[in-house]
Amino acid sequence: MNNQNITISKTNNKQKYLSLLLLADPDENMLNKYLNKSDMYILNDKQYGDICECVIMDLGNGIIEIKNIATIPHFQNMGYASYLIKYLFNILKNTYHTIIVGTSDYGVGFYKRLGFVYSHTIYGFFTDNYPEPIYENGVLCENMIYLKYNL
Repeated sequence: MNNQNITISKTNNKQKYLSLLLLADPDENMLNKYLNKSDMYILNDKQYGDICECVIMDLGNGIIEIKNIATIPHFQNMGYASYLIKYLFNILKNTYHTIIVGTSDYGVGFYKRLGFVYSHTIYGFFTDNYPEPIYENGVLCENMIYLKYNL
């Protein structure tokens, strides 16, 4: 990843990125519950195009939640999502004091590397709220683990 080739912009054309959104949240009905109430940021690499997205929602009282973040599979584990989140830290720090994110067991390590700390768990979230089982790396997602980051 060459940072000089990276631009990040807010978009109102969220449906354009439906296939990317569905990588992080495979149920379009769940996406629709938060997408229109949220802001979406797109990371573009001048060489490769739009690679990564992040959807954030203002929860009030100085708290913002990452609702969805995804990177095109070919570009995963190359630092794009981390770069996008660090960008959001920088632009949100004057307006918000806390960022929270809910993830499966699989995503916890990623967020901890960025400085997030454990907040709480919603047991059975994925199995109770999604019509089809969700698997990550062959493991059934059951619980939503919330982490937080103080800006």
